Amino acid sequence: MSTLFSSRAGLEIFGEGVACRSSWPLGSVEFDAESFTFNALLKSYRLRLQDIERIEFGWQGIQFIHRASNVPSLVRIRGFGLSRRLQKAIQEHHLDVQIRV
Repeated sequence: MSTLFSSRAGLEIFGEGVACRSSWPLGSVEFDAESFTFNALLKSYRLRLQDIERIEFGWQGIQFIHRASNVPSLVRIRGFGLSRRLQKAIQEHHLDVQIRV
């Protein structure tokens, strides 16, 4: 799959015995037509679009609410202008993801 969106981001991924935090610019997020990929320095998680219940855009960052068993329960990203750019990319590429602002 070709990448539709890619950006540097701060990451927080916690739950199920996993604690992963990466400050901007050491973390990144990208998505293609099938999934989001979150990359920290030593870890990477792939979250399929069909496992995402919704994406919540708030003032503290962007949180992914999902039901994937292979990804920790808390996935939060943040970065300068990231919310606006990510919302725009999701809408431009007509991804089947529920967005809550």
